[in-house]
Formats: sequence, structure tokens, C-alpha cells
Amino acid sequence: MISISGALIVTRASSDEKLGAEFARQLFGSHQPLLLASGVLVVLSAFPGLPTLPFLIMGSGLGVAGWTMHKKKGRRRTRRLLRQAGGEGRTWSRCCAWSRSPWRWASGW
Repeated sequence: MISISGALIVTRASSDEKLGAEFARQLFGSHQPLLLASGVLVVLSAFPGLPTLPFLIMGSGLGVAGWTMHKKKGRRRTRRLLRQAGGEGRTWSRCCAWSRSPWRWASGW
């Protein structure tokens, strides 16, 4: 708790944004912390003596949020790759209609 508080104060001192906006940007700016926290909560639910259902619900909620952010980042990257390639007749629907994987397009089909 002390480390988190110290980090928030240092971050707040170096930013002109409101504390709530800065905190949300740092917490939800990347999918990796959410997936890590999700894994920790799911593992904690397996320990005897700890409440299983609340940890599973919170862990799965964070996991879904992190996975959704990860998928959106992949879609943005695929669109950027398509724009950089100049289209070449390949549109988003034609590129990925048969496959959700952006790497198949990058490998040249």
C-alpha cells in the first residue's frame, strides 16, 4: 500500500491531469497487468480457507477485460499493417474473413 501510494504521489506531481484520469490510464493502459492480476486472483481462489467464488469472479472479470484489451490491440496492429502495405487489394474483410489471426496476412497467405 505504501509503495502504491508513493507511486501515485510521484506520478501526480509530474502530471497535469486529474488523479482519477491518470490512475485509470496507468491501470488500464495495458492488458498485461490485468491478465497478471487475473491469474493471481484465480490462483488465490484455489487456496483453502480463502473465499473461492469472489476470487474466481474477480479473476475472471479481470481476465475478460485484459483479453478484450489484448484483442483490440491486435486488431489495431493489423489495421495499421494493412494501411502501411498500401492495401494492395487486401481489405480487412478479405484479409481476415477466413482467419482471425493477423499473422497469416503478415506471412503473405
